[in-house]
Amino acid sequence: MKSRWFFIGMIIAALLIWKGFDVSANAKSDAQRLLSLSDRVMEGNKKVLIKQFSPYSTFINKEDFAETAAELSTVFGLPVNHQLAHEADHLAYKTTKTLHDVVLSLLYTGTLQDRSAYLVLSLETDSETGLAHILELQQELEQKMASLNMPVQWNVMVQGELRGKHAAAGEFLQRLPQLLNAAEVERYTDNGTVSVSYFSRDLKARLLTGERQMNLQAAVHEHSDTGKQRVTLGVPVITMEY
Repeated sequence: MKSRWFFIGMIIAALLIWKGFDVSANAKSDAQRLLSLSDRVMEGNKKVLIKQFSPYSTFINKEDFAETAAELSTVFGLPVNHQLAHEADHLAYKTTKTLHDVVLSLLYTGTLQDRSAYLVLSLETDSETGLAHILELQQELEQKMASLNMPVQWNVMVQGELRGKHAAAGEFLQRLPQLLNAAEVERYTDNGTVSVSYFSRDLKARLLTGERQMNLQAAVHEHSDTGKQRVTLGVPVITMEY
C-alpha cells in the first residue's frame, strides 16, 4: 500500500517539472525517433512505455471525483472501474485494457487537501505486435486529449539489451550524441549503472535542469550475473526502473 502512494507521490512531483513541454505523435515525433534509434542499438525484446502527465481540473468530493473518473474512462474507451482507492489525503482510480498487445492505462489521482486532480495515461508493450501499433494508439489518444483541451506532454521510454558492437556501455554513450545530434549535459554513475542526460536539437521536448536544457536521458546498467548491458532511453527523462 505504501509503495502505491509513493508511486502516486512521484507522479505528482514529476508534474511540477513538465511546464513547457511540446511532444507530439506527428511525423518524425520524438517517439518515432527513439524507436528508430532503439532498432539500431538494441537486440531481443524491447519494452516501450509512453506516458502522459497532466493536471486535470479539481473536484468537490469523493462522489464528484468518481464521476469524473468514469467520464474519463468513457472518453478514452476504457472500462469503468467502480472501485476507488482512498487513503490518507489521496484518492486514486485506475482502469486498463489491452489493444493489439499494448496495455492502455488510465490513472486518475486526487489530493483531498486542495481538491486538485492529476491524470496519467500510459501505453506499454514488450511485443512486436505492440510495437507495430503503439504509435497509432498514441495518436488516437492525442485526438481524444484534444477534445478535452488537454496539453500534450509525452514521456517516451524504450528499454532493451545493447546489441553487438554497441555492447560496451562507454562506447555506446560516447556515440549517442552523434546518433541524435546531442550534447551531454550531466552524468551520474553508481553500482554498475551509468546515466547521462543530453540535449538534442532534433527532439521536440524541452526540460530545464538548473540553467541548462535537456530532453534525452540514457542509462546503461550491467547485469551483475550475466554481464549483459541493459539500456534505457527516455525523452525527455527516464521515469521507469533502469
